[in-house]
Amino acid sequence: MFLFLVGRKLAASRQDQALPARMADVSHAMYLFRAAVVAVALVAVCFAQPHPWTAGSRGLAIAVTLVIAAIGWITWMLAERSYRLRVADLIVLGAAGGALTGLSPNSAAIAVCCIVTFSAGEHLRADLSLGISTETLAAFLAAALATGASTGDLFGYAAAIAGMWILGVTRRGSMLRAEQAEQDAGRLTPRESEVLRLIAAGESNRAIARILFVSEATVKTHVNRIFAKTGSRDRAQATRYAYAHGYADPPAPAAPRARPHP
Repeated sequence: MFLFLVGRKLAASRQDQALPARMADVSHAMYLFRAAVVAVALVAVCFAQPHPWTAGSRGLAIAVTLVIAAIGWITWMLAERSYRLRVADLIVLGAAGGALTGLSPNSAAIAVCCIVTFSAGEHLRADLSLGISTETLAAFLAAALATGASTGDLFGYAAAIAGMWILGVTRRGSMLRAEQAEQDAGRLTPRESEVLRLIAAGESNRAIARILFVSEATVKTHVNRIFAKTGSRDRAQATRYAYAHGYADPPAPAAPRARPHP
């Protein structure tokens, strides 16, 4: 089942033309890596002590929670393009992963919690990701306290769950700031807007320097930045950009010449 799902997702990645190829491949690789970590952690639970189905009521609880987590993992793999379904899957995986970690502290179930809280912090808004992380932590604490977990497990695993959420939120903030900086990099500053308006008016660099009371070298720097941001190769293209984006008003059409009376 795991190989089938991974193969299906890789095939979908090759057909994805909505994003640039490199960004789509990197994002998809990260998604598959996290899914693989969750799958390995769930398989490892089956071999840890206590074993599912073989340790009385605790083993039965582990088995039931393991099945729920596996269902959540399968739907998570299939729901990469559905935001709502992915949120629902994170909720299910968070609760199941937290309970598994408390019921089977000697297994790798903590990896499920870490993947869930990090993914929630990275991709969801703060209040929603906090709710999922809190649910994951609460499920762990409830199961751990019910099974008499040690103080070290309680504090260590709780710190890991909370820490991965904080790391995810921090990464989300960094990505948002990077996106904003990239958007700002394409915007003209007030001074560049003024220089572009003067370019559209037909002024030379020397005339612009005289009008703005700056050096001609400074004007040249502004002009080069304007060309880079607007994708212009020369002043004519920059002028057309200014007209199209409201930085300058195009000249009014010349009035038709009156025909002389015979």
